[in-house]
Amino acid sequence: MSLKLKTLDGKVFDINDYKNQVLLINFWASWCNPCIKEIPSLVRLQEKFKGQYFKIITINIGEPKDRIIKFVKKRG
Repeated sequence: MSLKLKTLDGKVFDINDYKNQVLLINFWASWCNPCIKEIPSLVRLQEKFKGQYFKIITINIGEPKDRIIKFVKKRG
């Protein structure tokens, strides 16, 4: 499988770098209320499995980079 995306810091995310791991891929938008409400649950889930073969990847491809960065800074 091939999936390569650019991260907010300009690096390339390649799904092949996470072989043999469980990935939860979450598509979100800053205007999506259910997306915002699920953020604390995703953070708790990531903390619960920290150090294990589990990773949450969040993807927002519909909004400009500056808007995404502003949202991330506001929400932590």
